[in-house]
Amino acid sequence: MIFDKKLISFFLILLLTITSFSQNNFIKNNGQLPEKVFSKANFSQGAFFVEKEGFTYNLFDKKKLRDIHEGFSDDSYIDAHSYKLSFINSIKSNETDYIDSSNYYENYYVGPKENWVENARAYNKIKRPLYEGIFYVIYFEGNNLKYDIHVEKNHNPENIQIEYNYVDDIKLTENNTIIIKASFIEVEEKIPEVYQIINSKKTYVDCKYQLKNNIVSFSFPNGYNKNYDLVIDPELVFSTYSGSLADNFGYTATYDKQGNLYSGSISFGPGYPTTLGAYQLNFNGGVGNGGTDIAITKYNKTGTQRIYSTYLGGSFDELPHSMIVSDLGELYIFGTTGSEDFPTTEYSFDTTFNGGTNFVPNGIGASFPNGSDIIISKLSSSGGQLVASTFFGGSLNDGLNNSSKLTFNYADEVRGEIEIDSDNNVVVGTCTRSKDFPTLNPIQPILSSGLEGCIFKLDRHLSNIIWSTYFGGSGDDCIYSVDFNRNNYIVFGGGTTSPDLNTTPSAFQQSYNSSNALSPDGFITTIDNNADSTLFSTYFGTDSYDQVFFIDVTKNDQVHVLGQTNDTNNFFIKNSTISTQKSGQFISTLSNSLSSLIRSSAVGSGKGTPDISPTAFMVDLCNSYYLSGWGSSINGQLSTLNLPTSDSAFQITTDGNDFYFMVISESMDNVDYATFFGGNVSREHVDGGTSRFDNKGVIYQSVCAGCDGNNDFPVKPNPGAVSTTNNSPNCNNGVFKFDMNTPLVVSDFQAPLIGCDLTIQFNNITDTISNTIFYWDFGDGNSSNQYSPIHTYDTTGNYLVRLISIDSLSCNISDTIQKELYILGNQKKSAPELYKCKYEKIRIGLNNPISINSSYSWSPSNGLSSYNIQRPFTNIDSSIEYTLVINYNNSCFDTIIQKVNVDDISVLASNDTSYCNDSIILTAVSNDSSANFIWSSSFSFTNILSSGDSIKAIKVMTYFVRADNGNCFSIDSVLIKSENIDISLDGDSSICLGDSSLIIVNNLVPGNPIQSYNWNESVSSFGTDSSKVYVIPEFSKYYEVEVINNLGCTINDSIYVQVIQRPTIDSLWASDSIIFYGQEVTLSLLTDFPYSWSNNNQNKSFTFNLYSDEIFFVEVNNNGCVEKDSIFIQVRDYNCDLSKINIPNAFSPNGDQINDFYRVTDYDGVIERFHILIYNRLGQKVFESKNIFDYWDGRYDGNVLTNQVFDFYLDIKCYGNKEFIYKGNINLIR
Repeated sequence: MIFDKKLISFFLILLLTITSFSQNNFIKNNGQLPEKVFSKANFSQGAFFVEKEGFTYNLFDKKKLRDIHEGFSDDSYIDAHSYKLSFINSIKSNETDYIDSSNYYENYYVGPKENWVENARAYNKIKRPLYEGIFYVIYFEGNNLKYDIHVEKNHNPENIQIEYNYVDDIKLTENNTIIIKASFIEVEEKIPEVYQIINSKKTYVDCKYQLKNNIVSFSFPNGYNKNYDLVIDPELVFSTYSGSLADNFGYTATYDKQGNLYSGSISFGPGYPTTLGAYQLNFNGGVGNGGTDIAITKYNKTGTQRIYSTYLGGSFDELPHSMIVSDLGELYIFGTTGSEDFPTTEYSFDTTFNGGTNFVPNGIGASFPNGSDIIISKLSSSGGQLVASTFFGGSLNDGLNNSSKLTFNYADEVRGEIEIDSDNNVVVGTCTRSKDFPTLNPIQPILSSGLEGCIFKLDRHLSNIIWSTYFGGSGDDCIYSVDFNRNNYIVFGGGTTSPDLNTTPSAFQQSYNSSNALSPDGFITTIDNNADSTLFSTYFGTDSYDQVFFIDVTKNDQVHVLGQTNDTNNFFIKNSTISTQKSGQFISTLSNSLSSLIRSSAVGSGKGTPDISPTAFMVDLCNSYYLSGWGSSINGQLSTLNLPTSDSAFQITTDGNDFYFMVISESMDNVDYATFFGGNVSREHVDGGTSRFDNKGVIYQSVCAGCDGNNDFPVKPNPGAVSTTNNSPNCNNGVFKFDMNTPLVVSDFQAPLIGCDLTIQFNNITDTISNTIFYWDFGDGNSSNQYSPIHTYDTTGNYLVRLISIDSLSCNISDTIQKELYILGNQKKSAPELYKCKYEKIRIGLNNPISINSSYSWSPSNGLSSYNIQRPFTNIDSSIEYTLVINYNNSCFDTIIQKVNVDDISVLASNDTSYCNDSIILTAVSNDSSANFIWSSSFSFTNILSSGDSIKAIKVMTYFVRADNGNCFSIDSVLIKSENIDISLDGDSSICLGDSSLIIVNNLVPGNPIQSYNWNESVSSFGTDSSKVYVIPEFSKYYEVEVINNLGCTINDSIYVQVIQRPTIDSLWASDSIIFYGQEVTLSLLTDFPYSWSNNNQNKSFTFNLYSDEIFFVEVNNNGCVEKDSIFIQVRDYNCDLSKINIPNAFSPNGDQINDFYRVTDYDGVIERFHILIYNRLGQKVFESKNIFDYWDGRYDGNVLTNQVFDFYLDIKCYGNKEFIYKGNINLIR
């Protein structure tokens, strides 16, 4: 229901729960229908007619028709029923607006030719007047038919009356729902829960049905503010199981512009439902719990059919982390694999599996015995072709967060995100342990620690790295989320335990906050589009556990984050009135420079730790915050209990193991919506991975549902969903689409953005509320206000098309989108000339619109990374002119000429020479007369010695000179040696943290003894001079020494000492340290590093039988740095030694706390089976137990027994199969 200053609108959702609309549009009556009918909509259980006075439903028994068709029924008839909904005293007007035409139409060839009707067009919406100042708009949303009733100012909505005719019964339930019975069918009409946006705050309005004599009207018991909008509350669009027969765990989900949902899961074997023509129809196997392949399904927007469904995997295990759909409808998948034969494509960046060390993620059923690589794959819009696919990684594990310090939630190993930038390049943020991870133009070129964050950009063909870099410090780091600001700069965040992360001077938090290296901080960083520099970077956290899991950057470049915390000092509460103190989730907004915290809210139960594991986050065009996550007893840390819900919640109760959604107002002063979602038995969760909100606030979520073989996941439509049941023996991938129905206008349109025709049909797909005004700017000086205009251009070429949508009922009022249009015209054009340095690699071509029907051909192919893509890279070393032919569907062509100018600047320095005390003048010349020269003692030019084309050399060392013309530069060097002095340095170039390195200066001209040593760092000397020193560096660094000999000659040399972090064993334990002969024992290890057991077992946890005392050693290794630990298991022989088993012959139950109970005690714990029976002198059994820990209190049938003697029979079996039976007497003494 929607109001603005002039309009009130009722938003009624007719949930025909046993019907499924097929075409989801209205066919206009052009004479094929009775005159009183304006349009008709067909659906799978009948038809719906729009008439002058209301609507008519014509329904038939779909189930009976199916039973007859399939031979389950011998009936010759099908039940049918029609009922009519009439607006009493409405205007008898023929005025009808048909809105948003589709390409679908029908032809009717019935009777004589003059009665034939052709081209009866279909429309998505119909608008008709009802009363003076009141009209309705009827439309489909998914499978649901909806109509808004708009009431202009000064008209009373309570005058609206709707009469139901030809129904068997109609009643109003206690929960304000209308139930309509019509023979074989029952229809529910639920009253919408309504709110108004007042000062950016949602205020709920009470709206109720009134029913009298089959006439329904509306009332507002508490009134409403007629000067503000009134908005309908959210709805579940669809929810379904995957239908897999194999175990099937949910990981990730995304969407496309048509509202289709894509799910990414893993399947544990054959049985996942694939579709005809899909890329991979068969399961390829694996090594985990039955092995895993990625399983991908594209569901239609109503969840009633699979558009395509496919496996994706090799012979080992795979996991999907994140997915996104391009404008061409191609699905990009980021994941990890352990398969050497994971499918890759020709010309992809890397077709070879690089591997790593054995790793088994906790609890998800997959394993990586040969290590893991990142994979990025692209499926065609039909799902039938693997368009591009590549490995990405180094020689250790990539893509998996295997740090025990950063994995707080179940399946946190499987995080990271893939995004597409405005140039259709692919950006991935994740983590790696590989020292040789592929980097290019990196901000950080080397791995600083064990687990390092990494982020990289590939072209859309997955063929070339545009840039790639590490990001981290000396602790563990991982990137979880990526987004872009208006300049296409990359903003990313995650978790870190590094105290030396690269932050910027104006950062909100420049320093690491945690005093405990086991408690990570969150971090947020912005780098430029080419990853040339870190623009802004900050820690974000407290002294407790904190991590940033999601980032969203809005149009004003403010940075919004969602994360978890254990903070109980309310650091994350600022300018928010809806926060709950000591809550474990934070939503925060920072300035674009990451220098200030604008507002922040802590949300949750207030228990001091996180409640949910975040799965999706978004800030909409009106700056409202949306979050999704799950709480479950899996791993025992999370629960949805005690989380707040809104009055209009879809589900107000929880068993603690559900999903949770929340919408918060821009000013963080109102919870606009909050609900649970899940079954009442299963522990719904996600096995890692990300899901997404679209920009209208619709959540597309992947779920691990129905685990333990349950069927309690909410399904809609039921029947009608792809699968209404969990067909797996354990878990099934559930997916759902939940629409918050936020009053937003979101501009978008479709058109052939590249093609041959001058006449273009623009298809408006803008999300609107009502009465939207559209303004089109076609980029050629012409414009239009039509909904979906057709425009003819005068000439071919490139045009920037802009659509502005204005909707006064939306919270953002207007939205603008622009797209480039390229019309080919068999012309020859010139592209801007490009300039590159001789050894530089650059991209060529134009960033024109792309299409699956367009092809590209470059010539010559010299230096090109590919000759048949839109924007290849070139590393050509001399100037060249390239020709590009763009071919659209073999119908039209354009030829583009682009010249690449190579700047071949060079520099030549003096020859290497030698000297001792007399200075030497070194000179440099360049082939470019405009070049400027600088001299340095380091190749990186961090210390400038001089500028100009010459320098006076006064030391024995290497002098570097750089010639720079403002575009490119060239470097040369001169080695100054001395015939009278020379040295070399020996030492340990790689040490473990905390160890020392011995460095020795060798005098290579011993006839001229060295008189002095000057080290650039603090060192400790052996002996009287500093020719032998030892150092204990805390991080990797160069040690440089300057020496002077007896002739006064000077020379410098240096050695690089790499410091390797020591591996840690976080925990080593046994299920029992003392066992009996042959018993099982389990050893377990917790570490992030490669490990080896003394018994050569390959697993972190393993169970075995032990027959003698043994010490087990475990060794962990980080690039040669080793830590060891051991655990001793003592094995005892089985022995039913009566001296160690106390069998009393008397007890005194008199309440003095001494010997009050009769109990057999096993001091050695050797009894495996126990059975005691006690009888009185009459032969009555007064006590029996099979539990060694039970005791008898001297009562029988609740009565206190007096002093007497009892007989007992005791049957014992000890470990080792030794059995004994004892008999005897027991004296009860009071």
